Amino acid sequence: MIALIWSLSVFGTLASVAAWAAEQSRWLLGRSRRLPWLLAIVATVAWPWARSFFGEALASSPVAGVTGMPPMVIAAQAATAVSNAHPKLADGLAFLWGVASLFLLLRLAQAARAATSAVITGEHSVVEGHSVVLSDAFGPAVVGWVRPRVLWPRWLSEIDPSLRTLILRHEHEHCRARDPIWLFAAECAVVLMPWHPAIWWMRYRLRAAVELDCDTRVLADAADAPRYGKLLMLLAQRQPSLRLASMLAEPRSLLAWRIFTMTTLRPRYSRLRAMMFAAASFAAVVTACSSALTHAGGTAPAAPSVTKVYFEFEVEEPVQTAPGSAAPIYPPEQKAAGLEGKVLAHFVVGTDGLVEPGTFKALRGTLLDATGRKISFTKGASDTDLTPFEVAVRDALPNLRFVPAKVKGVTVRQVVQQPFVFALAKK
Repeated sequence: MIALIWSLSVFGTLASVAAWAAEQSRWLLGRSRRLPWLLAIVATVAWPWARSFFGEALASSPVAGVTGMPPMVIAAQAATAVSNAHPKLADGLAFLWGVASLFLLLRLAQAARAATSAVITGEHSVVEGHSVVLSDAFGPAVVGWVRPRVLWPRWLSEIDPSLRTLILRHEHEHCRARDPIWLFAAECAVVLMPWHPAIWWMRYRLRAAVELDCDTRVLADAADAPRYGKLLMLLAQRQPSLRLASMLAEPRSLLAWRIFTMTTLRPRYSRLRAMMFAAASFAAVVTACSSALTHAGGTAPAAPSVTKVYFEFEVEEPVQTAPGSAAPIYPPEQKAAGLEGKVLAHFVVGTDGLVEPGTFKALRGTLLDATGRKISFTKGASDTDLTPFEVAVRDALPNLRFVPAKVKGVTVRQVVQQPFVFALAKK
């Protein structure tokens, strides 16, 4: 579970970076902004299934070497260490994941019910030749995934007819583009992965892109940008919130952004900048696929190597302590003094099940003095000045026996992070 969450986090973060760069590139070329965000959301949600089909092919591709980057290795080691130190953490995370998803699913169902109720209870009418649903509570907004409808608040009859025409044009652009479906897809992604910050950010950016694209299409029909901006501010003051709806006046956090975008000219050398952003997007996609798709959650490389050192998240059958294997000897002086300890050791187990010489490192330890007071310490890069407990573990490793790790039935070398506990029998 922890490895899955880590790899999903890596993939989703890189996918959002790729979507942002692609959005900038498309804006510089005068194209719609929303498509990269939808693709990033779908790819992140579908990744656990997609890796089963494409992971092995990507593992054998030239870009698979990206997984060797230090940040990827460090993060993988951290996820493995946490998983080893807290075996029950995975169950707790799965439970919290389920509770959060259920809560957001109920909220989504409530929002869908509110939108449906607004259409059913509203009065169907025609405004300036366009079919609308009159509403006392919501609008102007577009609701409905299969058949989008325009919710039209009655108070709009009081404003200037030219402004009403502008509002209708905007809402019908949402209908034509079927924007409620795009927003619903983003909401479903949040329900499936409520813990993922990148998913929440992609949802926000998709919603913004939907409105920015709609603004662009409306202004392309010779609408006046300053007048249109004033209309947005007017509606933002009087419009209540309605989830799952495409609205002319989105939350005020997007209002300044939309007005700034519609009044800003594209910079010089737009095509060159667009090419640079497109290259950055492609690089992020390649990195995401090579780092997460090929090596996360148990997908093994196509051709296991007996010389490469694997991490636990990369193997199918991790190293296990062999039955009857020896154990470190309790240091006599510390035992007599009533001291207890714990050592988190780092070492490499070879294909023969033995610890490879020179690979031992003490990462972290805990000491308990005779009064039961806890003293924690963290080792640095040097292996000098080892404590007696660490010396005991180091000296015992050559005599320990392990069942070596396997990838596709082939025994391989694996990095192991294992805790050793020195505890006295309680009287």
